[in-house]
Amino acid sequence: SLVNAPNNAHGTVTISGDRATFTPKLNWNGTTTFTYRANDGKANSNTATVTVTVTPVNDAPSVSNTT
Repeated sequence: SLVNAPNNAHGTVTISGDRATFTPKLNWNGTTTFTYRANDGKANSNTATVTVTVTPVNDAPSVSNTT
């Protein structure tokens, strides 16, 4: 199982069993990293680093009152 995946400045890391899910902050895009360790029930592994790239998306246009 995965253990010890702290959140970073650009989003949160959620661990469920052997899966880590990175959820970026709203409207953030770019490249970031997070670290984690695995545990086999006896000991933790060395720390591994994951690099995540979040691509930008176009937001829907918004209309404001222009009187």
